[in-house]
Amino acid sequence: MRIAPIGARLWRDPAVAVDAARDNSRTTHPASACIEACQAFTEMICVLMSGQNKASALQKLVAFQFTHPALKEKFTRSRALNLRNKDNSKIVSSGWVVHTLEAALWGFFAYDTWEEGALAVVNLGEDSDTVGAVYGALAGVYYGYEAIPERWVSRMQNAEPIKDIATNFATVVSQASEK
Repeated sequence: MRIAPIGARLWRDPAVAVDAARDNSRTTHPASACIEACQAFTEMICVLMSGQNKASALQKLVAFQFTHPALKEKFTRSRALNLRNKDNSKIVSSGWVVHTLEAALWGFFAYDTWEEGALAVVNLGEDSDTVGAVYGALAGVYYGYEAIPERWVSRMQNAEPIKDIATNFATVVSQASEK
């Protein structure tokens, strides 16, 4: 959940971003599945931050050299390319990093708007807040803040501090992009 800012800030140097994601994951989630999921996710964030499309992000996922058996199986080329068509009854939102990544990516690739994808992933149930956060980071980079429905933003609790944090982070990312 906390990895997206690394890719957003360091997107111009994906190798550095991926190393930072690995190191950040190791702090609290040192399992190889967590580390690899964070690295692959960061690569996708970097691709999207560079202005590329969903297909390019998917190709980056397919090209990632997973070594963890469950990730390797879940994101084989054929399975990854078919995420968009996978029925929601086959998506698990258990909180295990492999399930979380798959669920978030399914929502991102299966739907064409921020809102549709967000509703789909949180309505999977179980660990919906984590999956929603991971989806939201990826979709937020791709669709932008403007894609979040105003009716959701206007009803958000503690909106001002959250908007301030987001604005400050956007400034940091913009400054990094100018370098």
